[in-house]
Amino acid sequence: MINIYKSIQAGRFFLWLAIGLLMANVVSAQSVPAATRSDIKVTALLNVPSGCSRLARDPVSGHLFFVNQNGDVYEVLANNTSVKRATKADHNITLLQGMAFKGNTLFLIGNRNADSISYEGKIVKGVLQANGTRVWSPVLTTEKYGYTNTAYNHGYSGMVISPDSNYIFLSSGSRTDHGEIQTRAGLAPGLREQPLTSAIFRIPINSNNIILPNDSAQQVALGYLYADGTRNSFDLAFDRNGNLYGCENSGDRDDPDEMNWIRQGRFYGFPWVMGGNETPMQFAGYDPSKDKLIDPRSTGFKKGFFYNDPTYPKRPNRTFTGPIINIGAYADKYRDPATGAIRDANGDGLKFGTFTSHRSPLGLVFDRDSLLTDEFKGHGFVMGWTKGATPTSVEMGPFDDPGQDLLHIQLIYDAATDNYKMQTQRIVGGFNNPVDAEMVGNIIYVLELGGSSPKIWKVEMPKAVACDANAYITREQYNNITGSKVSDLTSNSNYPNNPSSVTRLTSFEAPIGVGDNYGVRIRGYVTAPATGNYTFWLAADDAAELWLSTDATVANKRKIASTTAYTLSRVYTKYPSQKSATIRLTAGRKYYIEALHKENGGSDNLSVKWQLPNGTTELPIPCSRLSPYIQPNTLQTLAIDADTAAITPENSVQIYPNPANSVINISFKAETAGNGEVYLTTLQGLNVYRSAIKINKGQNTLTVNSSKFGQGIYVVHTRYDGGDHVNKVIIEK
Repeated sequence: MINIYKSIQAGRFFLWLAIGLLMANVVSAQSVPAATRSDIKVTALLNVPSGCSRLARDPVSGHLFFVNQNGDVYEVLANNTSVKRATKADHNITLLQGMAFKGNTLFLIGNRNADSISYEGKIVKGVLQANGTRVWSPVLTTEKYGYTNTAYNHGYSGMVISPDSNYIFLSSGSRTDHGEIQTRAGLAPGLREQPLTSAIFRIPINSNNIILPNDSAQQVALGYLYADGTRNSFDLAFDRNGNLYGCENSGDRDDPDEMNWIRQGRFYGFPWVMGGNETPMQFAGYDPSKDKLIDPRSTGFKKGFFYNDPTYPKRPNRTFTGPIINIGAYADKYRDPATGAIRDANGDGLKFGTFTSHRSPLGLVFDRDSLLTDEFKGHGFVMGWTKGATPTSVEMGPFDDPGQDLLHIQLIYDAATDNYKMQTQRIVGGFNNPVDAEMVGNIIYVLELGGSSPKIWKVEMPKAVACDANAYITREQYNNITGSKVSDLTSNSNYPNNPSSVTRLTSFEAPIGVGDNYGVRIRGYVTAPATGNYTFWLAADDAAELWLSTDATVANKRKIASTTAYTLSRVYTKYPSQKSATIRLTAGRKYYIEALHKENGGSDNLSVKWQLPNGTTELPIPCSRLSPYIQPNTLQTLAIDADTAAITPENSVQIYPNPANSVINISFKAETAGNGEVYLTTLQGLNVYRSAIKINKGQNTLTVNSSKFGQGIYVVHTRYDGGDHVNKVIIEK
């Protein structure tokens, strides 16, 4: 497999260039990458030189920067051109693989040759000066460690700054493919991995000219060793919760590529385990000729790096932390070790960690500011570097997997394993060896390394709209109910009047991983944005029903979709019953909607999506379509009593019209000027509107938009002159 990890030999850039020329002969001419959906836009930003490997945004200028492996550092200007800002002569890194910004300081990471058989890993920083130049100084230099005469010198590459800006996290890749002996033509007899390779380190961000020793005990004593047993976490990234993740490829054998949740003190298995697979050379009597996972096109096979190895190191006596499990539906192909056939991991019910072999996952980013629509909000994105391969391809690559794409990843915490599972969706394809990404707002910038004209691409993701105070539905949870049927919920004595908790949802999706043995009712109104035919889908674990009324009343609801057994989150095609028939709705009308959900155990989830008359799919149904259900009081809606309709003499607040429909006017006379507040609740105390107001001395009148309120009785609280003045108002639709 030729990829960026394996394109560097002895730190010499000319070898990468030779490989790049070879690649130019086997890749087709580039076209514009294609999104799989209409609400994602892909456009070219600018062309970049060959050999660029990393992308980052400067927080001072707001400009993108990118680096080349040869040491060049570029800035992208406002007119979408680039200018070179530094070279290896400035920072003394000859193999430049990573970068990160903190304020006016640019950090670079990479390697340089220490002597004929040794590497040094380096981090340097460039502090921006008033004249626009940078003053460079060393942050970290490793002791010497051995490099090889192979393409497995992964070096120091991944780097990220902690969310609190106190630490730099850095990745050192392996010097071997799978723990085999690599002697550099006999110059380093018996040498495999070393303490300075295949690990994650952490140093204080204010470090200056520190030396990272090639000794594990010293690394621990100094507080620098953070995690171990990672093969090559070229990409490190934090999510919005402050969790650190790393992506890495797994070598020349057809083992899955990994994504790991990186935690302090953990050991991730390399070289004994890769992608959840045991490295076979650790076992006595290994015969590579019978190994179905060895591809004869691989460097490891051609160079004889797979062999029976009685001296292979013994497994350490410590717990191994496994990779994140990919539960589908993309990038989950594997080779059957018994037959050599390519199969779908989730179709076979296999715990698969994490990606199709040889995808080489890169460019990991997260929507850390939760700016995207609910379908993507807070989630991650990762690219596949390698082009998909077939049995007749010149080079290895991901099998039955197109590669060179951008995946949407949703992480789901699994308490049983104390790790994450991951759902994957392909959203853009057709890049040329995408090597890194940077997320700025709702834009994912993608840097290419391959092709005759590599580029930075701009991938514009759909941005969330703000939800107003009344754009939500209500989730009522009923605890301590066993069973996995919806009837176990509806037959319980606490249902429906005594929920254990009541919360709001700003989209039609319940939180994931809440617990076990509970039931839920989610209800409210959905407003049709256009007249036409709609289709609804329901996904849930363990069982659920979706009900929709023909109007705003509960009495006319009918079941339109259901599932009697579990589905994964947002998987709407497992059972035919999950999909409704087409339903005609009228623009602007509200329809009562309700989901009943029963969770017994496992990965609890519930979500509803719909398709609009124009073919657009919204997943889940967003807040802009939702409003809360208000329980009508039948007796009070038949007639307006004096307490509801008239001015209450004790507070002299007038509410009109009453009954109201789309507008409520509130009028009162204040004794003093100042600040006040108006808020409305249901009779059950659920807040549906709140606003701070400026009070004038004398008469005051304000208007509340009640067009999204459901039918029923509301309590109006008007706070001024040091008091809370309470009235009631009826909303009729």
